[in-house]
Amino acid sequence: MLPAMLPIALLVLLSARAGVVESVAASVQVDRTALEGASAWVTVSWDGIPGPTARDRIALYSPPDAPASIKYRNASSVATHLASGSGALPFFLINLRDRMRFRVERDGRVLAASPLLSFGSANVPMSPRLSLTDRSPAELRLSWSSKNTSDARVELRSVDRNGSLPFRWSGTATTTTYAVGDLCGPPASTTGWRDPGAIHYAILQGLSPSTTYMYRFGSATTGWSEERPLRTPPEPSPTSSVRIAVFGDMGAADPDGAASAHSEAMSARTVGVLASHLDDIDLVLHIGDLAYARGYQSIWDAFMYQISPIAGRIPYQTAVGNHELDGLIDRRTPAGRDDSGGECGVPYKKRFPTPTSSRAFWYGFRIGPVHVIVLSTEHALAPGWPQRQFLMDEIANRVDRRVTPWLVVVGHRPVYEDSTTEPDVDVKFMGSFRDDLEPLLRIARVDMAFWGHDHAYYRTCRLHRSACDAGDGVVHVVVGAGGHSLSPDRHPVPPAWLVRRVDRFGIGIVNATGTTLTFQFVDADDGRAVLDQVTLTKAPPAPHGTAASSSSTDPILAFFFVSVTMAGAVAGVVVALRRQRPDGAPTATALQDEAAVEQQGLIDKDRTDRFTIE
Repeated sequence: MLPAMLPIALLVLLSARAGVVESVAASVQVDRTALEGASAWVTVSWDGIPGPTARDRIALYSPPDAPASIKYRNASSVATHLASGSGALPFFLINLRDRMRFRVERDGRVLAASPLLSFGSANVPMSPRLSLTDRSPAELRLSWSSKNTSDARVELRSVDRNGSLPFRWSGTATTTTYAVGDLCGPPASTTGWRDPGAIHYAILQGLSPSTTYMYRFGSATTGWSEERPLRTPPEPSPTSSVRIAVFGDMGAADPDGAASAHSEAMSARTVGVLASHLDDIDLVLHIGDLAYARGYQSIWDAFMYQISPIAGRIPYQTAVGNHELDGLIDRRTPAGRDDSGGECGVPYKKRFPTPTSSRAFWYGFRIGPVHVIVLSTEHALAPGWPQRQFLMDEIANRVDRRVTPWLVVVGHRPVYEDSTTEPDVDVKFMGSFRDDLEPLLRIARVDMAFWGHDHAYYRTCRLHRSACDAGDGVVHVVVGAGGHSLSPDRHPVPPAWLVRRVDRFGIGIVNATGTTLTFQFVDADDGRAVLDQVTLTKAPPAPHGTAASSSSTDPILAFFFVSVTMAGAVAGVVVALRRQRPDGAPTATALQDEAAVEQQGLIDKDRTDRFTIE
């Protein structure tokens, strides 16, 4: 049972900017001040607000004297507020590792303040996230947060037909964090700063592919989480299958509908769609612009908590976006501006390390029959740059189409964009990025590329050098409709390469076997309705030790494109063209790179990785 409402007497003080109140008549009440666990609902009520206006808001602060609120709700959303200066609203609180206070505010002035609220323990283990290591699926990395737990651990047990077995494995976590001095500038280093607490990592070892385990994390000293299930990804193999959810540009939102410095209400619906598919997907691939924290640490807390039902169950991989990394002091980034709100990639990198824990923002991994290469579109890909060296090495030494017949590239900013926004950044920089990337995509015979950034969904033809080319092209898919407000600023005349565009929220789902890769764009409103679909097929790869057949004539390539309209009508077109060199002339640098790769024999052009019709 909840304790009775707790009124607070208010003092008349002088400085509203210091977080003190201006009225002895106004009061704020909360239905409880002692909270437990990782989250809780509370009811905030107020009375006696003088001259109530539509500008009044109920705001949460943590620490209580913080210069900026965590979130707020408009007092006038309650009908009684404008009539009598009173009302009540529910708030959802997550454990922010510090005390909290509500205020009634108007135009920056504090009209009333509540008693202090706090959770019983600031060291409750929070917000688990699974991710890959370079030894997955035999290993997974588990991360979570607390205030300052010093003996963080994780325990794991198997599940058999009779239920869970006793805990059979335990591992010690390593701990990291970051300080205000690690950030680049405001608001991350000023009004948006709050202590991120301890970020713990533990490597789960000795795992089997496609297997469910039970685990808990925390500490024998400060307490354990509840037990949760996790499922390991399938092993890399042409005989296995995999389902991957892919999207970008989501953001964070609270269940109570409160607003923050940057809140995206539709992000909650995206998480709901992911939850509805959780038994059907093996991995999430969030390709940039994750939390839209833009310098406000509390939004990272909200985002990590929001994704934890998904990320604590299956691996949650990411690519860096401009709102994680771009900063005014980092002129290597394309914008040369502060899209990250002074974060410059620090909070992102601490929470989302690569599988090898490298300092880079790019990496590759294999899952089922798919090899995924994750790029940073916030870093150059020109000759001599580290990311280019990584990409060529990944293509040359790690991609094996006999193990993973499908090759997918992902990044944040699209190399082909049906948008009129930010031409100086996205057109000029990404045009250069595309010139550097496309020759390598062609030589590696990349099958599909996924991008975000543009808050819409669209798909191209098999595209190379800005022209549809079924021989040397790649299908590019922009799936930036993960929750941030849509941006339907399309070109007045659709580009010739545009096959399908849908201005609706949704996620992509890749379903791949050794011979078929199907991509679907799923409506976030419905959760199951497929708004677009494309299926690629190819012959089984040659087994290890078997030389692939070669021919002086390139074989037929084929795509089976299926576009599903909003009404559910299906139209199919089969396009089959012989492989040919692109008509558009690549840059001299790109030609040199292509020749170097081919002459060194880094890419086996006779591998059986080409498309045929089923």
